[in-house]
Amino acid sequence: MLRIEDEKPNRLHRISSLLETLYLLRSPANATRLLTALERAKSRTVQPESIDELCKKVGLDEESITDPEIAAAS
Repeated sequence: MLRIEDEKPNRLHRISSLLETLYLLRSPANATRLLTALERAKSRTVQPESIDELCKKVGLDEESITDPEIAAAS
């Protein structure tokens, strides 16, 4: 059975994500970029890329990634 305590971290993460998105949308330039990216994702005109592919594209290697979550995903 799922308890309320088990759901709290998930809710906090969702709220944090929403607040971050709202913060980013306050800037007209960011809003344009984010909404354009959303439209591209919805239309599926761009193929998804893995973290490794994106790192190679921008010239990053695993040693230069300091965020443990990103490093674990690659």
